[in-house]
Amino acid sequence: MRKYLILFVIGSLALVLYLRNRDTAVEPAPVPVQGTDLPVGVALPQGAAEIQSPVPTSQVRETSPALPQPAPNLLVVSQADGCVRETKVKDVLANHEKTWGYMGKDKVKSYAVMQSVGGQGIKDLSALVGKYQACVSLARDKDLCGSLPKVDGKVDYEMDQVCDTTLHLVGFAGYMRGKVEYSYCADYFKGSLKGAEEFITESDFCAIAKEGLPAISRQFCGRFPANARQRCLGAFPVAPAGCKDEYCSVLWSVDSALESNNPGNLEYDLRSLAAAMIEKREASCQPLADAVVQNYCSVKSRIDMKVRELEINKNQDQLNKAMQDGRKKKSED
Repeated sequence: MRKYLILFVIGSLALVLYLRNRDTAVEPAPVPVQGTDLPVGVALPQGAAEIQSPVPTSQVRETSPALPQPAPNLLVVSQADGCVRETKVKDVLANHEKTWGYMGKDKVKSYAVMQSVGGQGIKDLSALVGKYQACVSLARDKDLCGSLPKVDGKVDYEMDQVCDTTLHLVGFAGYMRGKVEYSYCADYFKGSLKGAEEFITESDFCAIAKEGLPAISRQFCGRFPANARQRCLGAFPVAPAGCKDEYCSVLWSVDSALESNNPGNLEYDLRSLAAAMIEKREASCQPLADAVVQNYCSVKSRIDMKVRELEINKNQDQLNKAMQDGRKKKSED
């Protein structure tokens, strides 16, 4: 009698787990994703003292980034969702490698990340966080990229790179229009015009930049040998129509917005960054903050769902084993 009671209990548990698994299964519809990369670097001639561009122009977008959508297979989280309503960017930062990230120290969660949002989903969210931090840096007029979350003592590469390059790009445009101090031009010169010091000093370049983009075209590019000058002019033409890559187009767009103190025609992320320089208010970064939270909640929801699925499967395996052991015991009796 006792053996039959045990088998009855085991069978009941199996039925409960089956119903629970059936009722909680959700198959979200795939949602297209748009990249969040901000163009960085200037493609200057390789033959000119190995002047380098941080990012090849082939990787630069033709227009400033649009509002990012959740990555494929992410849950679409409504604004009424508790996560979106209750979460702030500071919570996203505090939970890095706890509820999102690659979470390499937890094998189950790490596997759940790869099976749910994938590496690209984490990169997209990290890039958004980096842009937001750059925006706050511009609002406070202080480089805050180094204060991003660290993994094993090191700043997350994706967040740090996007924050740093975004700050250089928009900060340099701000310097040309008198919105920020000299340090932004110096950082841009060192980070985005590597090798240019053979042809011009940092101080001379920044003095020219104060006169505007057309002056850079004439006075900076004019210092290059003839075989290298055309490539420089493609990056720094006298007018936006002469741009040969998207970086150039975006730089002209931001410059124009700052000149008129009206960033309204820029895409949402560049608009926030430009407004932060003009207004010196963190509130200007709210559209980026909203995008960070929305993306985070989508990522977290999908990871959590996959973790629950793995736990249910594990319990099911244990139950199956118990049932097999029970049948084996019964046959032996």
